[in-house]
Amino acid sequence: MRYCKRCVMPDTRPYIQFDEQGVCYPCRAAEKMKKTNWKQRYKELELLADKYRGWNKDGYDCIIAASGGKDSWYQTYIMKEKLGMNPLLVSVDNYSWTETGKLNWANLKETFGVDAIVIQLNQNIQRGIDKHSFLKYGWTNWLFDKAIYAVPAQMSVRLGIPLLVYGEDTNYMYGGPHAEETPDATKQFTNDVAKPVSLNEWGYSAKELNTIVKPDLRWTHPIFLSYYL
Repeated sequence: MRYCKRCVMPDTRPYIQFDEQGVCYPCRAAEKMKKTNWKQRYKELELLADKYRGWNKDGYDCIIAASGGKDSWYQTYIMKEKLGMNPLLVSVDNYSWTETGKLNWANLKETFGVDAIVIQLNQNIQRGIDKHSFLKYGWTNWLFDKAIYAVPAQMSVRLGIPLLVYGEDTNYMYGGPHAEETPDATKQFTNDVAKPVSLNEWGYSAKELNTIVKPDLRWTHPIFLSYYL
């Protein structure tokens, strides 16, 4: 087994790469971040917020794709407290949430005083897919991972709220099929966190798996907050 000379990341991590010096891709990405003009990036984010603030008059200015974890807190803090936006949080209920996870989600909403929409997946289907994907591929949470990307985008389209805020660009930070740095989060849907598998694999109809269908994003504006901060 091979390890990064700096952070000892093993080569068993998906998409890990090592350069000639034996340093892994995430370490090199961290080096690039130190050279980034973050003040300029934040100005770009402010201009973006200015463009969409008041987009729906007194309605929501943006949608935040939120799971309830640390990224969700930071996304909400920046968009509401720092940039003065009126965000709508959109999440997906996972039947495996712990009591601590439920409290994190409740605290997030209460701390920032925000509205939220939580889609509850069909648990019979989710359990069936989880079992099948684990036994055949060794994956867990395939349906949830697909839904947490797709549902906020679906709500962006249905509610007419173009600005859609995701957290971290995992491919750029840690490696993956879309490792180029960009604020454009449309690549979120093919980042390989949830493997590309035909819907026929699971034995359910497209109608039953509506929560993972990628909507038409031509008029939406999905961004990675990690590009700007």
